[in-house]
Amino acid sequence: MTGAALPPQREFLNDRLVVAARAVDMVRRADLAYATIPEGELLLDVYRPAGHEGLLPAVIFLHGDAGAPEMVRHAKDWRAFGDWAALFGAEGLAAIPFGRRSTQAMTRWRDARSDVLTALTFIRHRADDLGIDAERVGLFAFSAGGLWAIPAADHYGRGVRCVALYYPRLGYADLSEHESG
Repeated sequence: MTGAALPPQREFLNDRLVVAARAVDMVRRADLAYATIPEGELLLDVYRPAGHEGLLPAVIFLHGDAGAPEMVRHAKDWRAFGDWAALFGAEGLAAIPFGRRSTQAMTRWRDARSDVLTALTFIRHRADDLGIDAERVGLFAFSAGGLWAIPAADHYGRGVRCVALYYPRLGYADLSEHESG
């Protein structure tokens, strides 16, 4: 018996994530520039459940390194993050996905880590404008995003209430092998 072939990567990243949650309309503030790099702006989105006023607790997504560098830079646009945002929105939370530079097979991991920390600084300093409660933030790391979860929580400081890891890469030891980045 053979298993079903996996869909092409781009298709997989844009497939609908199946979630069981009550329906909630989300308002998306898209394409907020949090940094400028030689290749252009790095962007983030803020999803909020419609009709919620005031500052909301937020979940910040730390994505992995799937795909070509341009795909990673635009990971905030992957459909799965909109679906995750709706899942958290059903519980009254804001959600923030962002793009960053690729590690390029871990040869540029310092750039990726720097982008994560820069995004978190932007979010912390602009929390009121973004409609989030800077003192009630969770980090949700996927895959290679697990590498940045603890440094990100430490960088963000007081206000990170939880860190969740979903199929994380945790191997800090192998970063020392890639000193060129």
